[in-house]
Amino acid sequence: LAPRTIVTQGADGARIVTGEGERLLPAVPGPVVDVNGAGDGLAGGTLAALARGLDLDSAVAVGLKVAARAVAVASAVDSTLRREDVAP
Repeated sequence: LAPRTIVTQGADGARIVTGEGERLLPAVPGPVVDVNGAGDGLAGGTLAALARGLDLDSAVAVGLKVAARAVAVASAVDSTLRREDVAP
């Protein structure tokens, strides 16, 4: 594994694996209409948050918020969010 790895766990959230160990961040509760785009939302939200300088756990939490929004609508296109929608 890479020095920092994020493993999606579906409805359970995301597992963060680092040299210090691993931990599970829970999924954001909400309706599930269409799972298309969930992984893209998690990855994109996490990477955008890391680029803004957030620590890994906070960035993954943002990614989980984006993923929750992606699955709550019938099309991932309709799940577009602004930064303030997912701010930690």
